[in-house]
Amino acid sequence: MSVTSRPYLRTIGSIARSTQHQTEAAQSNYVQRLPRRSDWEHSRPLVFPTRRRRLHDSAPRKASTPEENADKWGMPIYKTKEAISAYNAPSAKERDRDSRQHRAGTVGDSEHNKAIAATETLFKECARQADYFIPQAFEKGVEIPKTADATDIGQGTGWWYENLGLEPNFNTWAQVTFLHMYLLTVRMRYFSEGYANVWMQHLHDHFFWEAEHRMTIFHKINSRTLRNTYLKDLYNQWRGVQGAYDEGLVKGDAVLATAVWRNVFTAKADVDWKYVALVVGFMRRGVRALDKAGDRAIVGSMVRFGSPMSEMPLVLKPSRGLHEPFNEEDEIAAAKEGKW
Repeated sequence: MSVTSRPYLRTIGSIARSTQHQTEAAQSNYVQRLPRRSDWEHSRPLVFPTRRRRLHDSAPRKASTPEENADKWGMPIYKTKEAISAYNAPSAKERDRDSRQHRAGTVGDSEHNKAIAATETLFKECARQADYFIPQAFEKGVEIPKTADATDIGQGTGWWYENLGLEPNFNTWAQVTFLHMYLLTVRMRYFSEGYANVWMQHLHDHFFWEAEHRMTIFHKINSRTLRNTYLKDLYNQWRGVQGAYDEGLVKGDAVLATAVWRNVFTAKADVDWKYVALVVGFMRRGVRALDKAGDRAIVGSMVRFGSPMSEMPLVLKPSRGLHEPFNEEDEIAAAKEGKW
């Protein structure tokens, strides 16, 4: 078949040649229009408009590290403005949109974006406390070690594993992460109406995304149906943890210790209650420290958790109630002996 019998080829070729000629002509005209140096050398200098620098384009101020603003127990305290990190401020258009949505009873998109970014950092701080790793999951033909109850066990370091003797597995990681998430959730409840639920929801979402990721990577649970079943169980556990810890904060340390023993220590009979008391004291201290921190400290993701081991001197201190009389007769006898 000749080229003349295929007219579309001739059309394509003519278009290409025409485009080339037009491009060359345009370049020639552009060069001819360029001013000579003598034309603009003594003319008015050019002033290029500069873009106004907005707040979120500026580099953030250097914020104090949590260690510099920590009390003697290692928990963060934020009293100064320097300890609050700067975060991206919304533009005028975003503020107008958010104000309209706020009047309508909804939370703006910029607030959602801030909450997603900030709660991701806060969640990573919670998740790293009892992090674990299973190297066998990345080796071909190697079986993942399991406990007697067929639970995958990995490798972990830190106070929760080395001092408490907890097993580095998925359940331990989830329960310790729940405990730290609960402390943040208690503080987020003090946010203004409409914003508290948004921040708590994004914090919870980060946990369940990471939980499903670990199920797939570490534990090789490739069935989505099975993963969804486990995630529903985790959701029920999270609801139960919140209720149990709330009851403990209200009713006293004995009830809170029971909740910690049941969730973190899996209700083991041979548990050392000294360590249970450490965790209870750590939670009380954490709630106190976060209560003293301002909202901007939470929004700026400036929270860092210390080790519960700092509570050991307080736990080992004898309680005054050990020497108190149990009834009126014991009180009279102790008074006679000079013990009371």
